[in-house]
Amino acid sequence: MCTTGRQTLIGQCPLAQSVGIASEGACVFGERIPDGSTAGVLLPIVVAGGSSSTQLALDLRLRHPDRGQLKVRVRAPNGAQLSLHDRSGAGVPDFAWCGTVRVPWTGVNGRWIVSVGDGVAGGEGTVEYVNLTAR
Repeated sequence: MCTTGRQTLIGQCPLAQSVGIASEGACVFGERIPDGSTAGVLLPIVVAGGSSSTQLALDLRLRHPDRGQLKVRVRAPNGAQLSLHDRSGAGVPDFAWCGTVRVPWTGVNGRWIVSVGDGVAGGEGTVEYVNLTAR
């Protein structure tokens, strides 16, 4: 969700970016994925409004020449790690995830970290956008 003034765009991070709308912490745009770095890039996002929820909406788009080099994880505020992608799809470019992330506990508020690691040198990538909100 990206907001500006009184307008809210849900699931429209690319549109918001293209027209220059700034986000209020839920959308991250254009972060470089360090080539050959398993530590990668860490994208902290604070989720609110989900004190009784067990689900998050995640919208993620990565540009990379080989998704088989990438690992994508989400770390919950309680330290739990959720793996979304683990170096599958060798030779296929880019990676996208748009859907629901379910957790086995109640309450999704807090500071989440989406991490994208590139475990193989030779191919630079970018996090086009990531959006994480309580459902």
